[in-house]
Amino acid sequence: IVDRLNQDELRYVISTGDLTNNGTREELLRFQQELEGLDVPFYSTVGNHEVPGPENWHELFGPFSGFFVQNGVAVSLVDSSNATIDPDLHTRMIEFADANIGAPHLFLTHVPLLDQSGFRAGAFRSRNEAARVIQELSARSVDAIFFGHVHSYYAFSLGDVPSYSS
Repeated sequence: IVDRLNQDELRYVISTGDLTNNGTREELLRFQQELEGLDVPFYSTVGNHEVPGPENWHELFGPFSGFFVQNGVAVSLVDSSNATIDPDLHTRMIEFADANIGAPHLFLTHVPLLDQSGFRAGAFRSRNEAARVIQELSARSVDAIFFGHVHSYYAFSLGDVPSYSS
C-alpha cells in the first residue's frame, strides 16, 4: 500500500483509525515501521481497535485527536473510538472550526455519526449528539466528513456536508 501511495502526487495521508486489529504495541510498531517508507506525512485519529491499550498509541503516535492546517486545509482528527466525543474535545473541535471558517476544512472521526445503511448499528451512541455535531459542522461550512469503523464504502450527505465512510 505504501509503494502504491508513493506513486501518486499526494501532499499527505489522513486516516480515520483502525490501523491494527488489537492495538497491541507489536501491531502499532509494525504499522509505524511500514510507514517509514511513505514519502509524505501520515496523520490519523484512533479507531476502536487501538484503544484496548491506549498507552501504546500515545507513546508511538501521540494524542488520539489533532487539529491543524496542512497546505491551506484545516484538518480535524477527532477521537470517537467510544462512539461519542468527549465534552472537552468537543469544545476544542468547535473552537478550531470557528477559527477556520472560510478555509477548506476536512473533519475525520472513526465512528460514523449516523448509521448510513440502517442495518449495522455502527454509529454514535446518541442520535441527539450526532444531530448536534452534524448541525455544528454544517453551520461552520465544513467541506467534507470522513468516517471509518464500518469497513464498507458509503458516500452520502449529512445536512449539507458531503460525507464518506470507508
